[in-house]
Amino acid sequence: MTKKYDKFLDAINTVTGVLLALLCVIVFVQVIMRYAYGHSLSWSEELTRYMFVWIIYLGVNLGIRGDNQIKIDILDLAVHGKVRRGLHILQYVISIAACAITMVGSIQLIKIGFLASSPTLRAPLWIIYVVFPIGFVLDIIALIRKIADTAKHWNDTEEAPVEGGDEL
Repeated sequence: MTKKYDKFLDAINTVTGVLLALLCVIVFVQVIMRYAYGHSLSWSEELTRYMFVWIIYLGVNLGIRGDNQIKIDILDLAVHGKVRRGLHILQYVISIAACAITMVGSIQLIKIGFLASSPTLRAPLWIIYVVFPIGFVLDIIALIRKIADTAKHWNDTEEAPVEGGDEL
């Protein structure tokens, strides 16, 4: 199951990378069109904004997998052993709660999106908004996996280095 899930996440990260490459190409073409030909593409700004949103919400799980989510590092440096692992679990639980609460709100946004379309592209807004709950579900799964991994190493005597920063 874990290998299949990791392959799924790799596919999502590939999609994120492709979206980022397309976003760069569209912005480059827009700049060339505006300055070289004196005409701009009316749809490029809106499309790249929506692509950027998709990149962010699909890519957040990369930060979680790499243990680079927002946290207060000073607490990590001040405590050790089981206290540090307990602090990590608390951080993950708070993050899960935040994702779950925000996901509920995003579902309401999708319902509104069925009634509206984007101004320039005329795309149904629910297509743009559907990434919010997808991203939050992926984040919650990544956080649950982090809790399980932390619990698995609960009794380890060796201190794992703090991710994302140097020790003081």
